[in-house]
Amino acid sequence: MQELKSKCAKIAAEYNTTASRVERTYRKYLATSSVWNKSTPRKKKRSQDDISNYAWAIQTLYFSSKRMSLRDTYDLMLLDRYTENGKLREDAPSFWAFRRYFYEKKYSENIGKTITRNGKINFLKNERILYGNATDWRDKIGSFQMDATIADIYLVSRFNRKDVVGRPNVYLAVDTATQLIVGFYVGFNSGFSAVSACLYNAMENKVEYCHRLEIEAWQWPNADMPGEIITDSGSEFMGEMMNEMCKHYGVACHAMPPFRPDRKGIVEMSFDLIQKRYKGLLRGKGIVEEDAQERWATDYRKQAVLTLDEFTKIMIRCIVYLNSGRTLQNKQPTPEMAKSKVPMIPARLWMWHIIQKNTNLIKADKEEFFMFSLNRTRKTVQRKGIFVNGLWYSQMNMDKKGYKIGTYVTVAYDSNDLSKIWVDKGNNQYEEIPLMGAMETYKGLSKQEHMLQQKKQAEIQAEQMEMSRALRLQMMSDIQNIVKKAEKDAHELKSWDYGLPQLRKDHSVQECDNHTKNMGLLKDKEDEI
Repeated sequence: MQELKSKCAKIAAEYNTTASRVERTYRKYLATSSVWNKSTPRKKKRSQDDISNYAWAIQTLYFSSKRMSLRDTYDLMLLDRYTENGKLREDAPSFWAFRRYFYEKKYSENIGKTITRNGKINFLKNERILYGNATDWRDKIGSFQMDATIADIYLVSRFNRKDVVGRPNVYLAVDTATQLIVGFYVGFNSGFSAVSACLYNAMENKVEYCHRLEIEAWQWPNADMPGEIITDSGSEFMGEMMNEMCKHYGVACHAMPPFRPDRKGIVEMSFDLIQKRYKGLLRGKGIVEEDAQERWATDYRKQAVLTLDEFTKIMIRCIVYLNSGRTLQNKQPTPEMAKSKVPMIPARLWMWHIIQKNTNLIKADKEEFFMFSLNRTRKTVQRKGIFVNGLWYSQMNMDKKGYKIGTYVTVAYDSNDLSKIWVDKGNNQYEEIPLMGAMETYKGLSKQEHMLQQKKQAEIQAEQMEMSRALRLQMMSDIQNIVKKAEKDAHELKSWDYGLPQLRKDHSVQECDNHTKNMGLLKDKEDEI
């Protein structure tokens, strides 16, 4: 044995291989008289026709939107290229030969496979190679990425917690260079009114806005309009009002191609970060899970307990944390940042850019922007006031202020708060008119919430009308029965039946007296006869 090992080692050194391999080959030869594995046939050489057919099947059948399996592709190739008179030819290749060709030519690694089978949009979103860093796209603050989504939570009505209102819309504006969440909107409105509310929030003083939460100024430091807005091609971002706003304030608006969330990945990531902050704490309180609407899944609407105001406070807490307590792990500081030792925290980065005057912000009057963003409509002045969105607005001495009944006025209103309206007096002059006293229960509601409340009231009123109709018909039936009985009794009294009718227990004293008198008259008549 030792001699065999030494000879194997000598041969291995001569042929640049291992001694164990030489010994294994030797023992195999002794057992089978051959060094080849007879159970494994050698590869059959492919013909040029087979190669052509393989390429045709893969390019035409496999690389298509039908997303066929490799086996189905092989079967269709046999049916089209290797079948004559309904019978398979004897020289038809095996599936394993077709499969081996597919992987040898590396068709499985071809980018065309992903694009043709799953679509170009899916490739751009999920498969393509990423280059660079999203925050390095802009080196100045003031380039806001904006987008909207539906929150994964059901909310209840502020009037009655038993009534589920639905899932609110969430609009975010996030700075590209620092990832600071500069503005947000939570509510049931959508469209330009929600976009303008988000931008208005970005222009507000956050210490005053969050006065009940007692935050410090540096934790949410922005209070200006952006010089650039990056959005998708949604109708709320591409409408006439949005274009007019951008022209009026000189804001550059860039619309990214549809189905390309990666082009505004910072705001998309911010939605996920916010929802991850509150989802774990609010499970069982109306949070919508991934199994929603599946068979036997929980009805998450029945778990809802939060109102819009309460959910807004939760959102503010999450945003303040993400702005002032989150460290950007993948953010690489510039040499200037490293020299200043600025922390990689969104709020700190924003303040550093402000100090360096590295900004692309627009100073604008907050109240002017608010009035500019309001919805407008033409209404008639009536005796009760001005009727807008199903509510009456009036104030004392409207007639002495020039409001004549029947005249038309231009009214501006905030879709997010129907507590008051503004009458356009011209030359950027507006007069505020509050809700009528009887309507103050709707104070603070948004237009969408009021519509939902009206719908609920209409349903209740319809039920009451149905009940009222049933009672009204019962009343009319009872009256008719009473009248019929009265007519029958009167007819019996006028007849010449001289019998003595029995007095009933329910007859009144007057009816008894009349009965006695009538009986006397009948007696006198009988005596005369």
